[in-house]
Amino acid sequence: MIELTMKEYNDQKAAFFKKHRDDRGAIESGRTEGETIYKTQSFYDGHHWEEITVPVYETVEIEKHSIKFIMRVKFYRTEFWDSENLNSRYLYEKA
Repeated sequence: MIELTMKEYNDQKAAFFKKHRDDRGAIESGRTEGETIYKTQSFYDGHHWEEITVPVYETVEIEKHSIKFIMRVKFYRTEFWDSENLNSRYLYEKA
């Protein structure tokens, strides 16, 4: 699994769009019954950029003043790939 920072994600997306002259044809997006969001951006040259964003929950333990707290933290995980690099890459954002 390849995890990226927001800057790396933005850089890769900008480079891909620039390479294809930002010449997008169709943008298809939607939401499933839950919180899952998908987006496909198709370019006139036949290439595409795909994203799926889902909520994920992480349990963390925090200690403050000798008291331990267990919290559930919500993140959004965006999985993305493109027609030139089919390997999934991931971006995590705090909700």
